[in-house]
Amino acid sequence: MHTKINKPTLFVLLLSIFYSACGVSKQDSLIKSQNGSSYSYRTVKTSSQNLPVISATVFEQGTNFPLVVSHLNLDVDKNKTFGTDSTKIVFTVQPGTHTLDAWWMGYLHCETKTFNTSTGDTLHFKFYLKPDTKPLTQPIVQPNKKTGNN
Repeated sequence: MHTKINKPTLFVLLLSIFYSACGVSKQDSLIKSQNGSSYSYRTVKTSSQNLPVISATVFEQGTNFPLVVSHLNLDVDKNKTFGTDSTKIVFTVQPGTHTLDAWWMGYLHCETKTFNTSTGDTLHFKFYLKPDTKPLTQPIVQPNKKTGNN
């Protein structure tokens, strides 16, 4: 006796096996930083032995307009900065514990909470930077007492 499985059931079954095998996990909600900027991320785990990959896209908060030529600091205290002239930054990291800090002129930076990476991981980050509404301050220039020039 053969059991017949209809196509929609087979599709759902195959899709769940695929996601289980790939180890896909998601972080759907926005995580707020201390200054009001925010980010979200998702992790795709595979059995690959490749170094972890991080990809990040930076947007303006509120408009979701991609910020071209934004910057991303990996492990802020180690001075590793990545920049791009497009809308996505992609790089590999060593497995371990990391933080990211996204920033661009005229916007409040957004630092992630500490996260862990393992071989085969791919982490996709979306940063939403809040515009910095504080006016730029100009330095006070004192006249040179000898010449009278600024």
